[in-house]
Amino acid sequence: NIIFLLVLFTSGLVVRLYFFPFGLPLKLDGLGYFLFAHALSQDGTFPKGILGTNDGWSILLATIFRLINTNDFQILNFVQRFTSVIISCATVYPVYYLCKRFSDEKYALLGAGIFIFDARIIENSLAGITEPLFIILVTSMIIFALKSGRSPYLSFILLGFASIVRYEALVLIIPLVIIIIRNRDLQNKNKKIVLGCLFMVLILLPIAYIRTQTNGYDGLTSHVVAGPQYVLSDKPNVSTTDVSEFQSD
Repeated sequence: NIIFLLVLFTSGLVVRLYFFPFGLPLKLDGLGYFLFAHALSQDGTFPKGILGTNDGWSILLATIFRLINTNDFQILNFVQRFTSVIISCATVYPVYYLCKRFSDEKYALLGAGIFIFDARIIENSLAGITEPLFIILVTSMIIFALKSGRSPYLSFILLGFASIVRYEALVLIIPLVIIIIRNRDLQNKNKKIVLGCLFMVLILLPIAYIRTQTNGYDGLTSHVVAGPQYVLSDKPNVSTTDVSEFQSD
């Protein structure tokens, strides 16, 4: 099975390199992550007003940019996309082990193959955005939550990192706790949940503090709470006249 997974990894990498947009600059969200990563790699401090949240991917890129030590825009663009591609291909391993948890090995390999060759997964990996890193973190989180021993601690740690990559991951703490509670092979569940949440908070506190000092908000709870506040806030009503005029247009 290791050989089959290696074949899937290599095949997925070849397909992505075939469609790789060599020489084309990053755009939209990918460019925003690049600007944050480049500024962080140059100054060593969080840039103000570029992202504000979901900067985990850019922090990883900034570390790689510092190791490469170049200011060539095309090279750094390639590095960002290629790193995303490698992470996307590497996700075939946790996807396989997750599928294997609920099915036979041949179906697990099929599931991993479907994932690695999915058109949307390939497209996201070539855009240089957060999804590949987020997916591998969340998938690995689920795998460790389903295991026994001290593995659930790792699931909370991974959830912490996933929340830095995308703040929406914070809501996954609810299904994560449910998975751990329903894990029959796990002992001392309450202790593991409490300590796991503590580990997660210890990971999130430094990044929340830095974001607050830089932009005035933590980019975590501030964004989770902002959604319900927006819905519950008073909004001007749309009149029937406006609707009829819109429909007539």
